[in-house]
Amino acid sequence: AVKEDSTATIRDNRIIGGGVAAVLIQGRATINGNIFTGIGAKQGSAVWVWENSTATISDNSFDGYRAAVKATKATVTVTGNSIKQFQGTAIIVTDSQKPAHVHGNTATSTDPKAKVADVQGPSGIVEENVLKDE
Repeated sequence: AVKEDSTATIRDNRIIGGGVAAVLIQGRATINGNIFTGIGAKQGSAVWVWENSTATISDNSFDGYRAAVKATKATVTVTGNSIKQFQGTAIIVTDSQKPAHVHGNTATSTDPKAKVADVQGPSGIVEENVLKDE
């Protein structure tokens, strides 16, 4: 967890499991080039960005989490990620503090109702997010 307004760079790691989140951000974080692997159907989000926090999440691989990224009342940029075995929506951004940029992400699912991204609130670049059928 990145807590109490801390700053962290999390790069080129293999992260397995996690409770409600594998990485919880309450501060500022750059998360780049990691491989996230969930361990079951009840797995929470891979990255959970809390209110008043800032995160840049790019070029990661997510497999087996309910959502790859969940952010509420935060400032986020989510780009170039690969997401598999998620539930419903892979990237969820609600009530961004500044325009959210979510682009160039690829999600793979067999669910016909699946979505790569749901951005509610101010949005910047939200495009080129691709949903592939498994």
